[in-house]
Order: sequence, then C-alpha cells, then structure tokens
Amino acid sequence: MPVSLTVWQQLCPCPGGESYRSWKEDPDDPWPGYQEYQEEEQRESRERSQARRQAFRAAGDAASGKSRDEIRELYTAELRARGQQIPPEPFLEADIDLLTGHPMRWLRNIWKVMRNPFADL
Repeated sequence: MPVSLTVWQQLCPCPGGESYRSWKEDPDDPWPGYQEYQEEEQRESRERSQARRQAFRAAGDAASGKSRDEIRELYTAELRARGQQIPPEPFLEADIDLLTGHPMRWLRNIWKVMRNPFADL
C-alpha cells in the first residue's frame, strides 16, 4: 500500500536508503532544495517583469511621432536588448495599442484574447 514520503523515509530499512531517509530535514519542505528553487524562480520572475516594464517605458518614451510599425520595431528591439522574449502576437498587438495611445483598443484586444486564448496563437 502506498505511504507518504515522510513515513517511507522514517521506516524504510532498504540497504543504501540512509541517504534518502536523511535528505528530508525540514518536514514542511516538499523536497530538498525546493525553497532555494522557489526563491530563484521568484527572483527571475521579478527580473523578467522589471525588464519588460523598462522596455515598455523606453519604447513609450521614444514613440512620439512614430508609426505603429516603427513602434513595434522599437518595442521588440527594446525587449531583445534586455534579453526578453517577444510576446505572442495578440499580446504584442495589445502592447502596441497602449504604446500608440489607444487604451480602449488594448482593452478590446485583451478581452478578445481572454475569451478565446488560443484563437490567434
């Protein structure tokens, strides 16, 4: 019958199982190194978010007087310069809408994507 990991670690008499029984020092930690992994993922996520915001701001600062296509090129160049991936087309179009000063078009595009997320991907 299956048993929980904690029970197995405490009761398994298998030869060579000592290392597996001892790695679970903190019973609240799901597996060894999980806390460090989670912290690293959160830090990287914050860094990606900040880089995308900086790219958006930089493109917005330079967007005045430019066409939609020029703004798209500028924004994608800013994202690439910061090591970020270009978002899928519907999200990129929504960002371009904001950068060109069309918040209602942005809202409509986001609403359309949220209603049917795989339509344009």
